[in-house]
Amino acid sequence: MLDEKLIPPHEEELKSNDVVKFFDNVYDENGVHLVQAPKRAYIKKLMETLYNDAKRNQIKLEDGTSAPIVVKRKYEGRASFCYFNTHELSQDEALKAFADIFGITYINKKPETKQKGELIAQEALFFLDDIKLPPHLKKLTGKEKSAQVILLFQQLYNDPIKNICTLEDGTQIPIIIQKTGENNKLSYCLNSKLHRKEVFRAFAKETDCIYLEYKEEDTIPENKHPRELTARQCAKLFHKVGFLSQDENKQEGKERILQWFHHIYSKPELNNIKLPDGREINLLVRRLSGSQRCLCLNTEDTYVKPFVLKRFRDITESEFCFENLDLSKDDKPKLNKLLYNLAKISDNDFSSQQFYQKYSQRAFEELKLKTHHLTVTDYLIEKAKDAKRG
Repeated sequence: MLDEKLIPPHEEELKSNDVVKFFDNVYDENGVHLVQAPKRAYIKKLMETLYNDAKRNQIKLEDGTSAPIVVKRKYEGRASFCYFNTHELSQDEALKAFADIFGITYINKKPETKQKGELIAQEALFFLDDIKLPPHLKKLTGKEKSAQVILLFQQLYNDPIKNICTLEDGTQIPIIIQKTGENNKLSYCLNSKLHRKEVFRAFAKETDCIYLEYKEEDTIPENKHPRELTARQCAKLFHKVGFLSQDENKQEGKERILQWFHHIYSKPELNNIKLPDGREINLLVRRLSGSQRCLCLNTEDTYVKPFVLKRFRDITESEFCFENLDLSKDDKPKLNKLLYNLAKISDNDFSSQQFYQKYSQRAFEELKLKTHHLTVTDYLIEKAKDAKRG
């Protein structure tokens, strides 16, 4: 009998290019998930490793004999090459044994074809924000963001405990599913064909990112007004902002505020405020700043600004820094009127009274009124006396 290395492959024997589609969860030595060409090269390397380990490169057959999982074959005039021994073994036997040895996943049957509405990671990117990279939790953008979302899809799919979305009726469905996508390749997809928003919300919760729900019906918003405040601008006003998640070691102030912005905007019951005159307005509004869409506190109107700031402070359970409150761009006639309106507000909550008092004092300082009084309280008392005498 010829030496095995000189035997050409049998017709049914499979090389690495033939089997790569049947394996998933293939990672290199550095823990990088491999796809396409790097994945094929790594499978080939593992086949060569197994071939050179005669002890592990064996599988027992039903009749008690053993057969190699990987063999080397050679066409005349060509280099030798590793093949799966699917001449003596069934495809399932050889590939499953190989997968078990190297801790990868063997898929003996292709999943169903990807359906309309099911989103791969690249398609879901547009609706996701605040994607971070452990352990330092740096917020990612561009290609880094795309790669991390792909990894999150894979990790969630392989975690049955977390990969669950509970619908309103109590039904549980997977968040991430595996489908056959373009070019007959396996794809991890968001299970968003029927329950899109619910699944997106569940994914955001389990991966600690933000689902930009307003982008589902995306329109071009109004331009941002200079007096409307972005999350970055709010960071200097709101300190010790409460956390939305349990990981309290990850976010800077502006990142926590941004999470609160998206959380509040997605909940109509939170995204409203009732003014003392009975009007109801939105707490947060969508705006266009440059070429970027963003959320802002609805502080354009000088009259409503203190009530918006206080509502956001209350929701986030934060501390408000009056020293950093800039009223220089506010409408001065309205700011003057605010001195009187805030003084008339009666609220049993001491912290609310204190907030309006401090805000009124800052407005008083900004107006630089011609008076010898140093506090707004003394100024208003004198004005009230003048009104009675008049």
